[in-house]
Amino acid sequence: MSADSVRGQPLAAFTGDADDAGRLRNYLRLCSGSREPLAGSLSLKHSGGETSAYRCDGAILEPAAAAKDAIICLRCISRHASNSQFIVLNRKIEELNREIRARERTEEQVRTLNEDLEQRIESRTAELRGACQDLESFSYSVSHDLRAPLRGIQGFSQALLEDYETRLDDTGRDYLRRICASAARMDRLIDELLEFSRIGRHQIRHEQVSLSGICTDIIGQLRNEEPGRETDISIAGNIFTTGDAHLLNIVMDNLLRNAWKFSGKVEHARIAFGELEQDGERVFFVRDNGAGFDMRYADKVFDAFQRLHGVDEFPGSGIGLATVQRIMVRHGGRIWAESELGKGATFYFTLAVNA
Repeated sequence: MSADSVRGQPLAAFTGDADDAGRLRNYLRLCSGSREPLAGSLSLKHSGGETSAYRCDGAILEPAAAAKDAIICLRCISRHASNSQFIVLNRKIEELNREIRARERTEEQVRTLNEDLEQRIESRTAELRGACQDLESFSYSVSHDLRAPLRGIQGFSQALLEDYETRLDDTGRDYLRRICASAARMDRLIDELLEFSRIGRHQIRHEQVSLSGICTDIIGQLRNEEPGRETDISIAGNIFTTGDAHLLNIVMDNLLRNAWKFSGKVEHARIAFGELEQDGERVFFVRDNGAGFDMRYADKVFDAFQRLHGVDEFPGSGIGLATVQRIMVRHGGRIWAESELGKGATFYFTLAVNA
């Protein structure tokens, strides 16, 4: 009989008499409490109305629980059927039970793995929390304990240069200027290290950000810092995205200042910002025609303190691009570069939270 024709019908509609209905209920109740097939016998009505006696085995598909009923697979064979048919049926029921037990073992393994995974996550979270606390302690030490003696060096060096300049020869004055320059460079490096450490703790705010507007402001600052420099600047208009405005400002500042710095020795310097589409994904880019770098060392570009050019040639701390990559990770995006030595570089980046 079809499932639609029997669904919702009382058991008595399919059994030979009331006693058979009672026996079927008792049999199913026994099956629901057992993990093995139980043999039984009963009479059932055919769709044509005639009644036949059957022998049957019940197999549990899903054990009964407090919140649900047991699911019973009831296999019935006529009492007049051959014994070989009943043996085949029993084998099928045994296979079914083996599958059930295998599923139970798998569920237990999954439960055990989940518990182990939760413990590992708790352990790693505790380790990460400890590492963050260590980083905060380091940041405090850098910002307070190291700055005090550094500023002492800066102050006394500057005082010597101002008050005793006439008593020093050219070599002595050169030494003092180098000390002052090195102290100033170390002070900037401390600022960038602190900024790098704060990025990991910064709470990301998802808001609409005009990358075109940020680039325009940064280029204006660069032109004010070097008013006599001639550089061809191209900034695509109306480029908006979603992300943290403060962090994205740091990204664009680093990328544009790098482009400005490394194209500074080119006769006709060009810097461009824009966007394109690759495989259905928005990709932003900053391009220059400056010094560039050898792509064999591209994997080092985003490592902190890894420099592909000498400090005397192009000054800098070597931590800017590491900061940019960390911000990209915080935004669920990525950054990469394409370059050729002496022919400029292009930095591409994506943001997973683009609107």
